[in-house]
Amino acid sequence: GGGKKEKMTEKDFDKLDAEWKSMIEKGQSALTTARKLKEEAKTEFLEFEKEQDPIITADRAALFDIQAQRDQWYWVPFYGQMLDDEVAVAQDKLDKSVESLESKRRMSIVKIADAEADIKAAETQVEEAYALKYAAIRQRRDYKTSRAKVLLLDAQAAMRQAEVAYGGGKKETAIAVLEDAQGIFDELGVFPDSKASAMSIPGRLYDLKKCIDTGAEYRTGSLTGTQYIVLGQKSPAMQPPPPPPPPSPEARREWRPLFLIIFLLTIKEIIIEKK
Repeated sequence: GGGKKEKMTEKDFDKLDAEWKSMIEKGQSALTTARKLKEEAKTEFLEFEKEQDPIITADRAALFDIQAQRDQWYWVPFYGQMLDDEVAVAQDKLDKSVESLESKRRMSIVKIADAEADIKAAETQVEEAYALKYAAIRQRRDYKTSRAKVLLLDAQAAMRQAEVAYGGGKKETAIAVLEDAQGIFDELGVFPDSKASAMSIPGRLYDLKKCIDTGAEYRTGSLTGTQYIVLGQKSPAMQPPPPPPPPSPEARREWRPLFLIIFLLTIKEIIIEKK
């Protein structure tokens, strides 16, 4: 039917990993066995052929020898017939030796063909296992990326909730919120960090926990030299700079001659332009 596909979990990915690892192990084992059987079949035939060749050579020589005798003495009554019988026996022996070798060859060919089929099947199994492996790796990566985004939003929400609670004088609530969110922080690999940015979760977490431990007013970066963030107020970094202080009477007296000179030069330029 058109049922909704269930989302994968860590346990599902672990099960999938175990599956492709088992497939690779079995496939490689089957591949090793099939290759070994192929080599054994080839070696077995070659060794038999090595043993059978001298026998065939000897049987063929014996046949040629008795044929030569028959050709020489075929005309002798009874003796020629006896030689014909010996030729038939020698021929039968040679045929059996050759057939034994050919039979072994045919058996070896079948064994090698079976082994090659097993090799191909094992190679296919290994290829499928590696395809499953890479697909599982991609799925797990995508899952972790997607889950990390969700966890990050949850972590940010938990931090805001804890900050608001502590800023509102609800210390125990802030502590409870952080404890509940500890699993999220652990999965994200987030921990209090005094060197982190004051706007980051690790930096905010460090400062909030430090304030909880000391009872101080919450302000991120209070011990890191980063900008303060006091709840309900703008951080100092966001405040406009204060106006410069007015010059002192002594400074005004020092600047008067310079102002007079500038005034006289300006008047002079105006007179020159009118002329």
